[in-house]
Amino acid sequence: MEDWWIIQSILVSWILNTIEPSLHSIVAYMENAKDLWDDIKERFSIVNGPRIQQLKSELAECKQGMTMVAYYGKMKTMWDELANYEQIPQCKCGGCNCNIATKLEKRREEEKIHQFLMGAG
Repeated sequence: MEDWWIIQSILVSWILNTIEPSLHSIVAYMENAKDLWDDIKERFSIVNGPRIQQLKSELAECKQGMTMVAYYGKMKTMWDELANYEQIPQCKCGGCNCNIATKLEKRREEEKIHQFLMGAG
């Protein structure tokens, strides 16, 4: 157990030493590296709403006008970036058996097909 605390102390020190010194006073000190990381993430995460909107607009306006391979590659790049911003929620109740994540992923894939075909036409 002592090794665990040593590693935690090293990680906390590393995190705190990589933060801009002027921000130290607003970052809560925590002994657990994950708690510290989560606190920093919550305080300083930038909402990506404008980028999500931009990607959705680009997808809606994307027209083939290029080889099918290049067109698909462009669409896939935007889909992948959008998926990073709009991650499918995972059930955390422990008793869920409705497969909602699978259903949402299927819906996302169907939407990609529609977007692809709208731009290819």
